[in-house]
Amino acid sequence: MWNRDSKVRIEKDNNRTRRNKAWQLSIIAFSAIILLIALYTFNVRRSGYTVRREFLLDTYVTIAVNGKGSNADKLIDIGFSEIKRIDEKFNPLNEKSILYKINHAAGKWVKIDKETHDLIERSLYYSNISNDAFDITLGRLIGLWGFYSLSSTPTSIPSKDDISKCIASYGADKIELEKDRIKLRSNCALDLGGIAKGYAVDMAVLRMKENAPDITGYVDAGGDIRIMGKKYGTLPWSVGIRDPRSEDKSIDVVYLKGGSIATSGDYERYFFYKGKRYCHIFDPKTGFPATKAISATVISKNLVDADALATTVFVLGPIKGIQLLNQLGVDGMIIDKDKKIYKTKGFEYYEKRR
Repeated sequence: MWNRDSKVRIEKDNNRTRRNKAWQLSIIAFSAIILLIALYTFNVRRSGYTVRREFLLDTYVTIAVNGKGSNADKLIDIGFSEIKRIDEKFNPLNEKSILYKINHAAGKWVKIDKETHDLIERSLYYSNISNDAFDITLGRLIGLWGFYSLSSTPTSIPSKDDISKCIASYGADKIELEKDRIKLRSNCALDLGGIAKGYAVDMAVLRMKENAPDITGYVDAGGDIRIMGKKYGTLPWSVGIRDPRSEDKSIDVVYLKGGSIATSGDYERYFFYKGKRYCHIFDPKTGFPATKAISATVISKNLVDADALATTVFVLGPIKGIQLLNQLGVDGMIIDKDKKIYKTKGFEYYEKRR
């Protein structure tokens, strides 16, 4: 879901940033931030990096690049321009977006470009390998639960009958995807929130590197982070993984010289009903918010994959989630409802400063 997921942060001030505002299908409410990079913005600025922050994708996006002056500003402009393009293109609430067009086509074929095809195809790949734990057709279900509200948080749960009707309408098998067109077979609605933010960041990094192959820094989309090279050319970036039950504490720290990190948690957007927490990340099999984990962190080369997998293993839970990550050769950490921590075989590599 678009409001999902990973809230990682690269500066201390970002950890306190909140915004309860809807965006895309998932609409993130900034009630928390999952990860934080343990390097403060003012230190980055004083140490040869140019940093800029803008509000996009319903979150604060920060781009930091090495260097000062017009060259650094130009690179940051390129990065933000690409994120804005993808933001507009895949915003299902925007009547001009491709997702809005697909979701309102009433079962008719819709012409799509290669980029749209490839992102949906990648999403279907994660649906396939996870036995549909990752599902981009949950738009109606998210709306039913009230997580698309622009100004309020849900206060009750839908009826079992309404949930059952939703379950019958969604699923990866409801998508007919061809090279240059797509059709939805039922009254479902696409929601790329669990993957598109990571894709937007990856594309921003790609465009900046096309203009400056040796660029270093990072892009932080409200927590989904892509690292561009070593800090100051030699050091790893330290990333604190937030304790999912304590807003100001980290439960672990990892060190990255490149690649991406994303986290999904049940504390990002949620409500309590009769003493039980209901979060915005859904288990497609039940139609209810997922409950097998409270936090899931994934480290991967590309953020699009870390983004999708963090949601996927959050839904699967620690046993099946860690098993899937090990099978894929991807590292991660999952925390269950009792705060028991599960890690992949190679996760400890990132816990050591190298």
